[in-house]
Amino acid sequence: MSNKNEIWDPAKVEEFRELSELSGESVFGRLYEVYRDETPEQLIRLGVHMENEEWLQARELAHHMKGGAMTLGALKITQLTEILEFEATEEKKAYARKKYKNLQEQVKIALENLPIKNDD
Repeated sequence: MSNKNEIWDPAKVEEFRELSELSGESVFGRLYEVYRDETPEQLIRLGVHMENEEWLQARELAHHMKGGAMTLGALKITQLTEILEFEATEEKKAYARKKYKNLQEQVKIALENLPIKNDD
C-alpha cells in the first residue's frame, strides 16, 4: 500500500484540517466525501469519452477532474489528469488510454486512503 503522503499532499490536508478547526465545521470531511462520491462517476464518463473517441469532451472532463484533485491535494491524480487534459487526442490515443488505466489505479488507491476518518 502507498504512503498517504505519496497520495495526498500533506500541506493541503493540513490546510483543510485547520480550516475545519477555525470554522468549527467539518469542511475537511465534507470536501473529501464529495470527492469520494463524485470521482468514480467522472472516471467512468472519462472512459466513455475516450472509448467513443470524443477527445474534446475527454480533455474537458480531465481538466475538471484535475481541478478537484489539485484543490484537495491528490498528487498523482493531478499529474495524470493534466497529462490527459493535453494528450487525449486521436494522434496520441494509445498513450492516453495507457494513462487512463494509470488514472483508474490511482483513483482506487486514493479513495481507499482518503485522509479523513468517520468523525471528520
